[in-house]
Amino acid sequence: MDNKTILKIQKFVESKQNEADAKRAEWETKLNSAQAQKEQANGLLAETFTAGNVDGYHAAQDQSRTASDAIAMYTAKLEKLAKDPVITKLEFEQYVSEIRATLDEANHAAAVKIAAIIAEQIEPVGREIYDLIETGNALIEQLQLDLLKDKRAAEIPSLIEKYAGHSIGAFIHMLKESRTYKEGSENE
Repeated sequence: MDNKTILKIQKFVESKQNEADAKRAEWETKLNSAQAQKEQANGLLAETFTAGNVDGYHAAQDQSRTASDAIAMYTAKLEKLAKDPVITKLEFEQYVSEIRATLDEANHAAAVKIAAIIAEQIEPVGREIYDLIETGNALIEQLQLDLLKDKRAAEIPSLIEKYAGHSIGAFIHMLKESRTYKEGSENE
């Protein structure tokens, strides 16, 4: 399994995310500063208006306008950062392709291991229980047909009693029919 590819892409994603987060934090800090300047300028506007200080009032208006422009700009920067892609569509497709190839390879390697475990450890247990169930079902049939002398079951084979509990044999059969087992056992 090539974990290096996943780690490389994970570092790339974290790096790009950290860059975007740092840029967002920078614009948010500047936006907060501009909002504080706007509040200060509005307070100064009220003071200079009350005092009748025309020069101070014009300076406060300039400060208020500059702060409003800065707020609009930083808000627009944050909105652009939120909606603009950080990577290109081509980069996305390349990374997704690498991730899928790595996961396919890892999945295949796991399938080979699982197939070996099934063949070596689980399948013998399945054969053992299957043989026991077959013997048990033969005994049930003998009891029903030969000793109980159930004529209906003798005439209609589907009426013959059989063990139908959940068997490990059915489970093993299901495992062996799975795509994972088949892929893994083909490449052992």
